[in-house]
Amino acid sequence: MYNLANDDLIKKEYTDLSRNPISSLGFSVGLEHPNNYRKWKFILLGPNDTSYKKGLFNLSVNFPYGYPNIPPEVCFLTPIYHINVNDKAPLFNGAPPLGAINLIGLGFWKNGYTMRELICSIYSLFYYVDINHPFDPLKVQEFRDDRPCYETKISLFTKKYANLASGHNYLDMNHNWNFNI
Repeated sequence: MYNLANDDLIKKEYTDLSRNPISSLGFSVGLEHPNNYRKWKFILLGPNDTSYKKGLFNLSVNFPYGYPNIPPEVCFLTPIYHINVNDKAPLFNGAPPLGAINLIGLGFWKNGYTMRELICSIYSLFYYVDINHPFDPLKVQEFRDDRPCYETKISLFTKKYANLASGHNYLDMNHNWNFNI
């Protein structure tokens, strides 16, 4: 059931993140459409001490009407090589979209969590993988058996898709992103 109080909560969280960004990571948030607080975009900067370094990763957030009891849908819009991010096209309706993250399976969402906590959890994907909740079992095998190859693929994906100089249009350059790095 639709609840106007949920819209107020989403707007409050957005305003909080806009005014008080997460200072410990490269992050910026924006609305997909002005005054529609149910659809956000945000950018995460890949940490320098990982294979995702110098990558700018564009993500989308859609808030269902049951939020916060139902988690938001979060997807990487920028292609990313990661065990826990869906990089396969959905085969039928209801399948996770490209870039989807299994928030509940990874323990990233519980009732009462805030978007600030969720974004920090998503950022942790740059450092950690959860081999118990993969989207691609072949990546798990590669991660276990040939970690240098796995890390090289991360670097190649990051350079190809998440680098400003790559020429790919996965970053929303029309928004005045303000990183707090």
